[in-house]
Amino acid sequence: MAEERLAALASQLVKEFEQDKRDRQPLEQRWLEDYRLYMGIYDPGVKIKKGKSRLFLNKCRTKTDTVVARLMDILFPRAGDRNWDIQPTPEPTLDAATMGVVDYVRQTRGEDAAQEILTKEAGLRATRMAKVMADQLAESPDRVAYRATTREIVRSAAIYGMGIHKGPLVDEQTRKTWKLKLIAETGADGQAVQREAWVLDQTPVELRPYFRSVSIWNFFWDMTAKTPRDCRRMTEEYLMTYGDVLDLAKRKSFFGDVIREYVRQNKEGDATERPYESELRRIGDKNNERQIKNRFRVLERWGWLRGDELADAGVDLGEDPVEEDYFCNIWLLGGKIIKAVRAPIRGVEFPFQIFAIEKDESGICGQGIPRLYRHPQIGFNAMVRGMVDNAAIATGPIIGVSKGALSQTEDIRDIHAFKLFEFESDEDMRGAITFWQAQSHTSEFLAMGKFFSDAGEEITVPSWVHGDGNVSDAAKTLGGLSMLMSAMQVNLAEMVKTFDDDVTAQFITALYFWNMDFNPRKDIKGDFNIVAMGSTALMQKEVQSQRLIQFLQLAASLPALANMVNFQETLREIAVSLQVSPKLVFDDATIQQNQMQQMTMQVQAEQQAKLETVLNAMQARGEQPAPELQQMLAEVLRQAAGQQGQAPAALPAGQPEQAQPAAAAPPQAAGFGLAEAA
Repeated sequence: MAEERLAALASQLVKEFEQDKRDRQPLEQRWLEDYRLYMGIYDPGVKIKKGKSRLFLNKCRTKTDTVVARLMDILFPRAGDRNWDIQPTPEPTLDAATMGVVDYVRQTRGEDAAQEILTKEAGLRATRMAKVMADQLAESPDRVAYRATTREIVRSAAIYGMGIHKGPLVDEQTRKTWKLKLIAETGADGQAVQREAWVLDQTPVELRPYFRSVSIWNFFWDMTAKTPRDCRRMTEEYLMTYGDVLDLAKRKSFFGDVIREYVRQNKEGDATERPYESELRRIGDKNNERQIKNRFRVLERWGWLRGDELADAGVDLGEDPVEEDYFCNIWLLGGKIIKAVRAPIRGVEFPFQIFAIEKDESGICGQGIPRLYRHPQIGFNAMVRGMVDNAAIATGPIIGVSKGALSQTEDIRDIHAFKLFEFESDEDMRGAITFWQAQSHTSEFLAMGKFFSDAGEEITVPSWVHGDGNVSDAAKTLGGLSMLMSAMQVNLAEMVKTFDDDVTAQFITALYFWNMDFNPRKDIKGDFNIVAMGSTALMQKEVQSQRLIQFLQLAASLPALANMVNFQETLREIAVSLQVSPKLVFDDATIQQNQMQQMTMQVQAEQQAKLETVLNAMQARGEQPAPELQQMLAEVLRQAAGQQGQAPAALPAGQPEQAQPAAAAPPQAAGFGLAEAA
């Protein structure tokens, strides 16, 4: 009886998926159109006659890639700023032991002291939690970094209108660590000896958060929902190999016997190719002959089910009532349930975060840049084809030939310079050949192309964003930059805010819940808030750097302001706004040392100039320098040589200094060198 109810539930879930698949088909056609436009390929419905131009000047791809690059620079700045933060709640709650200490301090030292201890401890734990989460988001040899997955979903959203991020999920991994251990060996004398050696240890098993991007082609959802929160189910489809499916059977939460039995009966796989998969391959490599072989389609469904339905699937509800709805994770293979569990992370439901660049009120999937730029791109390409076809016609004359007026042996297609035709009469000669010259309309076509380009910039990304040389100079001034920024109709700031709300805040909050639930460290846990910060503020750095540079120029040009401005901090702020390391600006100790060296060199230069003046005057009078003056001169030379990395030998009293080599010789005086004067 239980098996029959389980089979009935599986059949119901498969019918739901088939309905979602049918409902998604109109979107699939739209996605294919957008992808063709991005790849620079005409739709099958565009009929171009043989011999006509088929040029496709792809402006759409440039604008799409520009949006992706700009968003990634804002979301992940080179300066290393995080676009999220974790902060204690106004009234944080920690573990029982810590709260007991706080209560004791409250009783003995008062409320203010207790609140200070609680706030400090909560702040320390929040800082530790942020460091742990940042490490989990970083790249490692066995996992992809959060930045890489974010780039994939931003690119997907820019092309198709929707990017999907998945995570965090619980991933049980064997952690590979190098440990120093004693290894028993047999020595040369046959005796057992031990030596230390580094060994790769793979025995410890740890839980890690797992996250990745999801292809829109593998994602199905309740198409009646207008927002992700309204969805009753979301499904990800996997195309797995024989070995991948058997690996699922080895996991504890899967029904291994059901998987192995199905694979045994379907060794060649059960996947058949769908129309959009064939079209994607044709767009990508123009090869439409290959077919999917030896693959299995596995479904992972996240959504709500009633308690009695979960009980039929073998899920233990404990003391929870069967009349309630529960969020669960169901896996299906070949119409059979192979896994059924309740939500693995407490407080987290759907593990999918969906980013839409341009939201659509009719559903979850928005519009990408190719969809917004579609009509200007189509019009621009039609103009280009027309201009090229017109240029081909206008290149030379159109010739009309009367065959009856020419000799039958004459080849009418063989026309060249100094061609000689023979005619029977003057009348035949006058009517034999006629020339028409087609008019060139290149200037009109170019004007039309400018119209379509300008129209495209009104609804997408203006050309200055991706380096148009005609307007790049305007971006170097604050006024020009402000005007250009206001010209962007696709508002990057709004896109960033959407990403903060729909991806960053939701995913980082889920990652915090993951650590509260599965991380064994107690010193990082507490009642915290996730703040999606910095992304919108990072947008202002585009203008902030220009303002800082103008402020620095103003302060440097007015001596009265020199003592009022901290130039060192100003330079650091400029470096940060330009995403350059602030370490390029010297610290206080280095600046003071450089100033002392400059002052020392200036004093030595003044002393050297005075000595040169005295020596030149004595030389003019024919006098011999006194020994004291020679000693002073030698000391100056020694100090000057020390600044250059060389130390000349001291001069004996009454003896002139030998001339230095040319490469190390000091500057010549007006009448003679200092060495010669000494």
